[in-house]
Amino acid sequence: MSECGKKARASQDQFHTSGSKSFAKRQADYEDEHGKKMSLLELWIKTHTGKDESFLPNTVTEYFVDDVKAKVEELRMMHPKMSEQELEDEAFQQTMYGNEIPDRPVGYGLEVKKGDIFGVRGVLRKEGYGKVQKRNIVMDSVKEEVNALHKKNDTLSQENEKMKDRVGHNSLLLKALVGNFLRL
Repeated sequence: MSECGKKARASQDQFHTSGSKSFAKRQADYEDEHGKKMSLLELWIKTHTGKDESFLPNTVTEYFVDDVKAKVEELRMMHPKMSEQELEDEAFQQTMYGNEIPDRPVGYGLEVKKGDIFGVRGVLRKEGYGKVQKRNIVMDSVKEEVNALHKKNDTLSQENEKMKDRVGHNSLLLKALVGNFLRL
């Protein structure tokens, strides 16, 4: 058993530095100190950096954090009304889990089930609420495009009426000109 454990520990490429204090305890302490919930990205950074706040050498943690931060910026463009904490949580979960709810969540301690973390609201958010929110944002952008097209259509309609008037005026002038040529 210990040989298997040694191999497993040797194959890890991300190490947490939080000691025996659980992630949930760290989040609760942060919330008590700051009066707001700690985002998953903040928790990850806090538990995977040393005392000097640098990432451990020879790990992929820094690359993972960079990927999450890039995802935060991408989500910020798509969802400008979301809070920073919501953006960081969503980006973290999308980067970590690929937008799926895992059967066994990683990094929350022993015997933690997906229902303990995501619960009914989390499942709804992942399966429905987020999609509804995305659809609302898409619908808002579609409505903006439709309004822009209506304005453009009105402008083109006005220009079309002006062109019809000009063509009508030009046809009268042409008829008068042809009539004058026939008299000669």
